[in-house]
This record gives sequence, C-alpha cells and structure tokens, in this order.
Amino acid sequence: LDIAPIIGDDTTWGNNGGAAHIGDGNQTTAAAFGSGGGSTALFGHAVTVTGSDLSPNAYAQIGTLAPPGTSPTGSIQVATKEGGVRLTGGNQLGTYAQIGHRSLGSGSPALSGDILIASLGGLDLTGGGALLASAQIGHGGVSSTIGSIDGDIMLFVAQDIQVVGGNDNGTYAQVGHGGLFTHGDFSGDVALVAGGDIAVRSTGPGAGTAAYAKIGHGDDLRGALAGQSGTGTRAGEIAVSADANLDLENALIGHVYDLSRATATTGATWIGVGRADPTDPAAGDLTADVGSEFSGVDGVRFYLSRRANNQIATGAMINGESFDGGALYEPWPVQRPDEFTNFLIDANGVTTQPGEHDDSIGSGPAPVVPGEYAMYFHLIELGGSFPAPPVDPNAPGGADDGGIPGGDGSGFVYDPWAYGYASAFPDDRSFDDWLRDQEEAVTGWGFFRILYEGFEQYGFNGESIFRHDP
Repeated sequence: LDIAPIIGDDTTWGNNGGAAHIGDGNQTTAAAFGSGGGSTALFGHAVTVTGSDLSPNAYAQIGTLAPPGTSPTGSIQVATKEGGVRLTGGNQLGTYAQIGHRSLGSGSPALSGDILIASLGGLDLTGGGALLASAQIGHGGVSSTIGSIDGDIMLFVAQDIQVVGGNDNGTYAQVGHGGLFTHGDFSGDVALVAGGDIAVRSTGPGAGTAAYAKIGHGDDLRGALAGQSGTGTRAGEIAVSADANLDLENALIGHVYDLSRATATTGATWIGVGRADPTDPAAGDLTADVGSEFSGVDGVRFYLSRRANNQIATGAMINGESFDGGALYEPWPVQRPDEFTNFLIDANGVTTQPGEHDDSIGSGPAPVVPGEYAMYFHLIELGGSFPAPPVDPNAPGGADDGGIPGGDGSGFVYDPWAYGYASAFPDDRSFDDWLRDQEEAVTGWGFFRILYEGFEQYGFNGESIFRHDP
C-alpha cells in the first residue's frame, strides 16, 4: 500500500465524520497504535487519545512503548479535519494519553522521530484525575533515564489549542520531550501555530504536585518536588504563534525554569499574539499571571501589536528575571531598552518607521536587557510623563490633598517599588543594622509571664490558680 497519495489527498479520509479513537475511557487494558522503526500515520475527521476511567495502567498512546534495550526512531503524523485532536488522561493510576514514543525506567538508550500534527479543528491536551494520568505530545516517560531524545514537534491547528494540567499528582500536560522526573539530553524544535487562542494552564491542587502545564522539553517541578526535577541538556527553538490570544496560568513556555536542574544549551523562544493581523491591537493579547514563566537560553522575544497587548503580570519570571510590568500606559515618555518597534509616534504626534523589526516572528535585533528578553511592537507612542514620585499616603498634604490619602486629591496611593524608585536611594547601613537588632530583640525567645489584673494566672506546676464561681 502506497500511503503517500492518501496523505496528499484529504478527500480520501475523514469523510462522513469518520474518527480514530485510541482508547475511549472505558478500556480495561492499554490501547496503543504505532511503529518503533517505521513511520506512524493516523488520519480522521477527529483523532482522540483517551486514558481509562476504569482500569489502572490502561493508557492510550500513538507511538511505541519501547521494549527494554530498544530505541524507537519512527516519525509520527496525525491529521484531522474539523473534529480536531484531543488527548485526555484518565481517572485511574497510570492512565496517561500520549502522542510519542515512551520508555519505561532506563529501558531505552534513545527515542527519536519527528512529530507532526495538523488539524482543521482544535487541539486539546488535558491531564487526568488520578496519579500519573498525564497528557503529552512528545517522546519521554515518567521516572526514566534516557540517553537522548530528539525530534521536532510541529503543531498546526486551525482553531484553538489548550494545554491544561489535571487535578492529581503527576497529571501534567506538556508539548515537548521528557516528562516527570525524566533525565537525559533532549533536543528538537517545538512549534505551535493556532488560528485561534492558545491557553496553557496548570489548575491542579498546587505546587509540588507535578500537575504542571508546559510547552518545551523537560519538566516543571516546583515546591517540594523541585529537587527531583530532570537533569541533562535541553536544546531547540520554541515558537508559539496565536492568531488571537495567548493565556498562561501557572504555566511555563521554555525548556528550563528558575529551579530547573537541567541545562539549556541552545534555542530561543519566540512568542506572537494577534497574528491574524499584527497591526491591529484588537487582534489578541498576551496574558500571563505571576506564577507563569518564560525561558530561552538564546533570548525570549514577544511580538505584539501595542503595549496594551502585553498583559504579563509584574513578577512573572523571564529567564530567571522578575518582570517589572513594562510601560504602564501609552503614551510612555521613552522607548524602554526592552522595546523594539516597527512604527513610532513621537511626542509631537509625528509617525515614523524605525523598522527595528518587520512584524514577523523572529525578526529584529537581539534582546539587550538582563534576562535577555524584549517586546517587539508594531507601534509604540511616546509622550506624557512618568508616574508621580512616591508620597507618604498618611502625610498631610495641605489644602490641595482633598483630605484623602495620596496627597494629590486623587485617592491613588503610589507604590514606589513598582517604578524602581528605591534604587535611587543609597543604602543606610546604620539604619539597617539598628533595624535588624530591633527585630532580633522583639522576635527572639525570652522570659514572659501571663498576668490577670496584676496576678499570676498559673501556679508553679502550670496549674490554674483561678477558680470560677458561677
């Protein structure tokens, strides 16, 4: 059978709602489809990969669970029409859902092969509700030591992409090689291109449970599990492009993170939102909460239409640096060192084209700030003034303060730390030493008594010496 003509002619597959299901949630044994030595191709109106809700270890997989000592090398290709692709972890122990080859323990010296997914619908990747019921697109395993993993991962999706961690220990959701507690050298480019929104969210029971959500190789272990994260090297570019919005919640885009024990060797991370029309600020926003992180050893680049499209929270981590919130409004008085722009409106309202990049992902000069990240805007506007200097909200402001905190009649209390004003004041070591001495005196252990109306409450043996007569 020559499959190439079938692959090239989408009128020959996926008709009449025909779907391919690897597991349906009711299987009592593992369900798998794939080849370790040859290519694996699966096409349908929809493709679903679903771990079991009934039986432990009844996983679902497109790819090979490698026998000990073997090294699968086959590429994997999945294509769907509007029904889309869905991977869902199950509700029993070890009921993972995966597209990619897998190793048990140290059974495989290497895993390799490109993974290509093309969907005219959406793509959903959701961790399950039981221990180790993960969802992953990429080669790897859990608690495995693998010499090397290699292969590009390319996802081209016409609608939305969702990568959502589950609600139990080890129910991570990941696009990338590796996995929970997995060691080795992992490489390969990772690309996600969506015609709609992309959401990457960890909504599980909290840090230390490994219910992470990630785009990139390796893992993302925080809290009590940080010291058990995978080791080895990580390499490869990461490109994430959404025609609309990109939303991160306690999530990671990058191979390594601030607590990672692995080492990133090569690879930049490029992120673009509103790509349906990069000139239109209404096309899409980048939103990331303070628990989210971005990394790329060769820099992290964000491509957005305007400053207002940057909704990365102050304190989110970028290459180990805490993000300061960026320009707080527009117009902003200056072009920040972490900003590059295609067009610029100056303080006089004159529009010019510096052309520092051309609005395409990957274009423009390299970042220059600590953390090696930059924002690449279609247009920025200069003008206005910086925020007012900090004031003591409790200090009297005279007749002009309106009699309310803030000192300027607005009622707004300025946060001096938000703008880095503290760096303008030299350190007062004498004051710092005195303050530390006071803190030690107040918080240290010492003799104390409990008195009631001037009398001791307890006797020598700790007994109460008071009597209550009703």
